Formats: sequence, C-alpha cells, structure tokens
Amino acid sequence: MTSRVQTSETRLRGVSIALAVAIMLVPAVVATQAQTYKETLLYSFTGEPDGEIPLASLIQDAAGNLYGTVVTGGTGECGYYPYKGCGTVFMLNKSGEETVLHSFTGTGGDGGNPYAGLIRDAEGNLYGTTSAGGTSDAGTVFKLSKTGKETVLYSFPGNVGAVPYAGLVRDAAGNLYGTTIAGGEFGYGTVFELSTTGKDTILYSFTGIGDDGIHPYGGLVRDAEGNLYGTTFAGGASGYGTVFKLSKTNTETVLYSFTGTPDGVYPEAGVVRDAKGNLYGTTYYGGSEACYDGYPYGCGVVYKVVLPARKRCSMPSPGPTGTAHSPSLVCSGTRVATYTGPPTMAALTAMERCSKWLPTARRPCSTASPEERMEMVRTQVCCGTRRGTFMAPRRTAALTTTEWYSSLPPDRARAAESAFGVCGFSPIPAC
Repeated sequence: MTSRVQTSETRLRGVSIALAVAIMLVPAVVATQAQTYKETLLYSFTGEPDGEIPLASLIQDAAGNLYGTVVTGGTGECGYYPYKGCGTVFMLNKSGEETVLHSFTGTGGDGGNPYAGLIRDAEGNLYGTTSAGGTSDAGTVFKLSKTGKETVLYSFPGNVGAVPYAGLVRDAAGNLYGTTIAGGEFGYGTVFELSTTGKDTILYSFTGIGDDGIHPYGGLVRDAEGNLYGTTFAGGASGYGTVFKLSKTNTETVLYSFTGTPDGVYPEAGVVRDAKGNLYGTTYYGGSEACYDGYPYGCGVVYKVVLPARKRCSMPSPGPTGTAHSPSLVCSGTRVATYTGPPTMAALTAMERCSKWLPTARRPCSTASPEERMEMVRTQVCCGTRRGTFMAPRRTAALTTTEWYSSLPPDRARAAESAFGVCGFSPIPAC
C-alpha cells in the first residue's frame, strides 16, 4: 500500500498547471463528419481559500448547481509544500459563482483531503469521505447539510478500516456503503456499511489469499437486491486486480482477475452496471504498450465483464420423503424458490399447493399488507382463503405456475417470489 500511496503523492506534486472546472458542450454529430467541441471555462481554483486539485467528478441538482470536492487548498493546515490546506466541498451555481460549503481542518476530529466525489439525498444533504483526518487520522465519512453544517458521521480507527479513497452509495433506508484501501482483518482494505445511527459494520475484509483482491481504491455500485460490485487495485489470481461481487449476505465472489498486458492491469476506478447486469470499467495500465517504452504495463484499457446466464428450469424436483418439511426447487430465469411444506405436497405444482394448503397455514390475500397485495397483483398469483387463483392472460392459462414463473422477465420474477412466499415458498440462492 505504501508504494501506491507514494505514487499518488508524486502524481499530485507533478501537477503544475492551473486546474479548472469546465463543461464540454457537444452538439449532435454525424459519424462521418469531424466532431466539434466547445468548451466553456466555468471556474478556476485559486488554492486559498477555495481549494485546489479537484480529482473527483461532479454532481448536479435540479436547479443546475454543481457540487464537488478538492483534495487540498482551503483554510486548513494539513497540506505539504507546495500544497497547503485540507481540501474543501464547494458549490458552483449556474452563473459560475463558487461557494465553499466547507473547508476541512484535519483537526479536532474533522476530516481532510477528500479524493472522492459526493452523493446527495432528496433533502439536499451531501455525503462523502475524506482520506485523512478524523480521530485517528485514518479518514472519515461526513454529512454536509443544505445549510452548510458539517457532521462527521464516522471516524475510521485505522485497524478496522482506514483511508477511504472512494465515495459512497446510499440505499433507500439511508445506509451508506463504501470501501477503504487499508485496515480490516488482514490490512488489505474493507467493504463497509454505515447505518443511519452511525454504526459501522465491516461487510468484508480483503484477504489477498488465492484469487482474492487487495486495496479497493474504487467505489461500489449496488443492484436492486442489495448486492455490491467493485474492484480491487491489486491482488487476484495474477496480482493485477479484480472485479468482485459482495452478496447481501456478505459472501464475496471474484468475478474476474486481470491477467496483465494485453489485458487490464490495476483497476483504480470502480465499475458501472447496465440493466442486464454487465459491468464496465477502466484499468490504470494494460492494453497497448505504446505509452511506456520498455515498461510492460501499457496505456490502460476500458473493459466489460459479462455475468454468466442463470440456470433455467420449469418444473419442481421432488424432495426427500420422511421429513416434516421436504424441499423441492422451482427455478425461474434468475431466481430459485424452495418449498418447505408438508412432504405429501412436494410433487405438486405451486398452484396445486396453494389450493390444498391447510387453512391455518394459508395466508389469505385479504389479510396481507398493501405492499404484499401489490406484489400479488403484479405477479397475478394469489394464495386466497379457499384456493390459489391464477389470473394471468388467457394465452398462458394452460401453463403450470412453475412454467409461467420461469417465463417471467427478471423484474416480475423477483416480485413473484414475494407472492410464492405466502404459498409455502421462501427464496434461496440461485441455481
């Protein structure tokens, strides 16, 4: 980790040009014609008191105001020559007027040197990380209210987690997720969750063992089911970094290990995810070797990781007999449900089970919550007081429920699991 941090510092010292926030106005172009770009310089940083070295991307509110961070500058005193200051959070309005919302001090528990960008909630509060400062000088997670009041939500203690270079993602409940490049059980970095009450939970500590990665510099993306995806700068099967997935049960899977030039080398940034679940990102080195004569790391690549297709099946498999609750699987294109009802019903279709379910065990639609009823209506499957009711289009009426379920698109298949949950099913991991 030390050599990597030194590389970042050297890169900062090599910055000798004036840094500015700018927007590229790109008109529509025809592929066969030369593209025309117009740049408008919106603001030039001055160092003190507004800050310098803006490394992260910006976010924008509905009014067109821009928000971001700078690594150094400001009014704090934690910089090194020639870079003075601990960094700032700033706003740039549509007229190009900059406002320093907060200048980090690096003292008294405040953070310093934010490398990452910000996220913003519906109320206009901003959330981010600092790579230094806090009670142990190992970085912080902070909140900046729309009135400009900063609150340090968490100070990293160093051994548990240290030096968050990346930004945060936030779930619907307000919990925050991120990475640290150091700390954790093995010292190679962590994935963490910070609850709305300020409780920090280490979801995963990178081990560097086998194909596991080390030092996650990039941030995370989160899917609708709560799984997290990200990268590690190094480690993996060849030592050149990984793309990983962390399930909502905190099981880590290495999706890809970079192999070195001509493949990617050292993914410093995180990934983005498309609607099909494919992941896209960049690596610091790798690819063409034209950039570094005699240095076999290459100029960097843009990559895509395609996730494998899930197993499909349309009929349940009978469970073992002689137990109080015999399991049998029902697979959709993306999910699996497991039946845990009486063994005598293990070979029945889901609809047959619903219609024969014991009255005391059935969950009538009329007693379900509005959210549950909404899911039942969406999936057209209802476990009522007398029998299951199949309300799908007539063209699918001849299908068994499991056949119909397996033909659903992913979003409806996820909703179908909720409906099956009232008919003796509960979700388990994919096939």
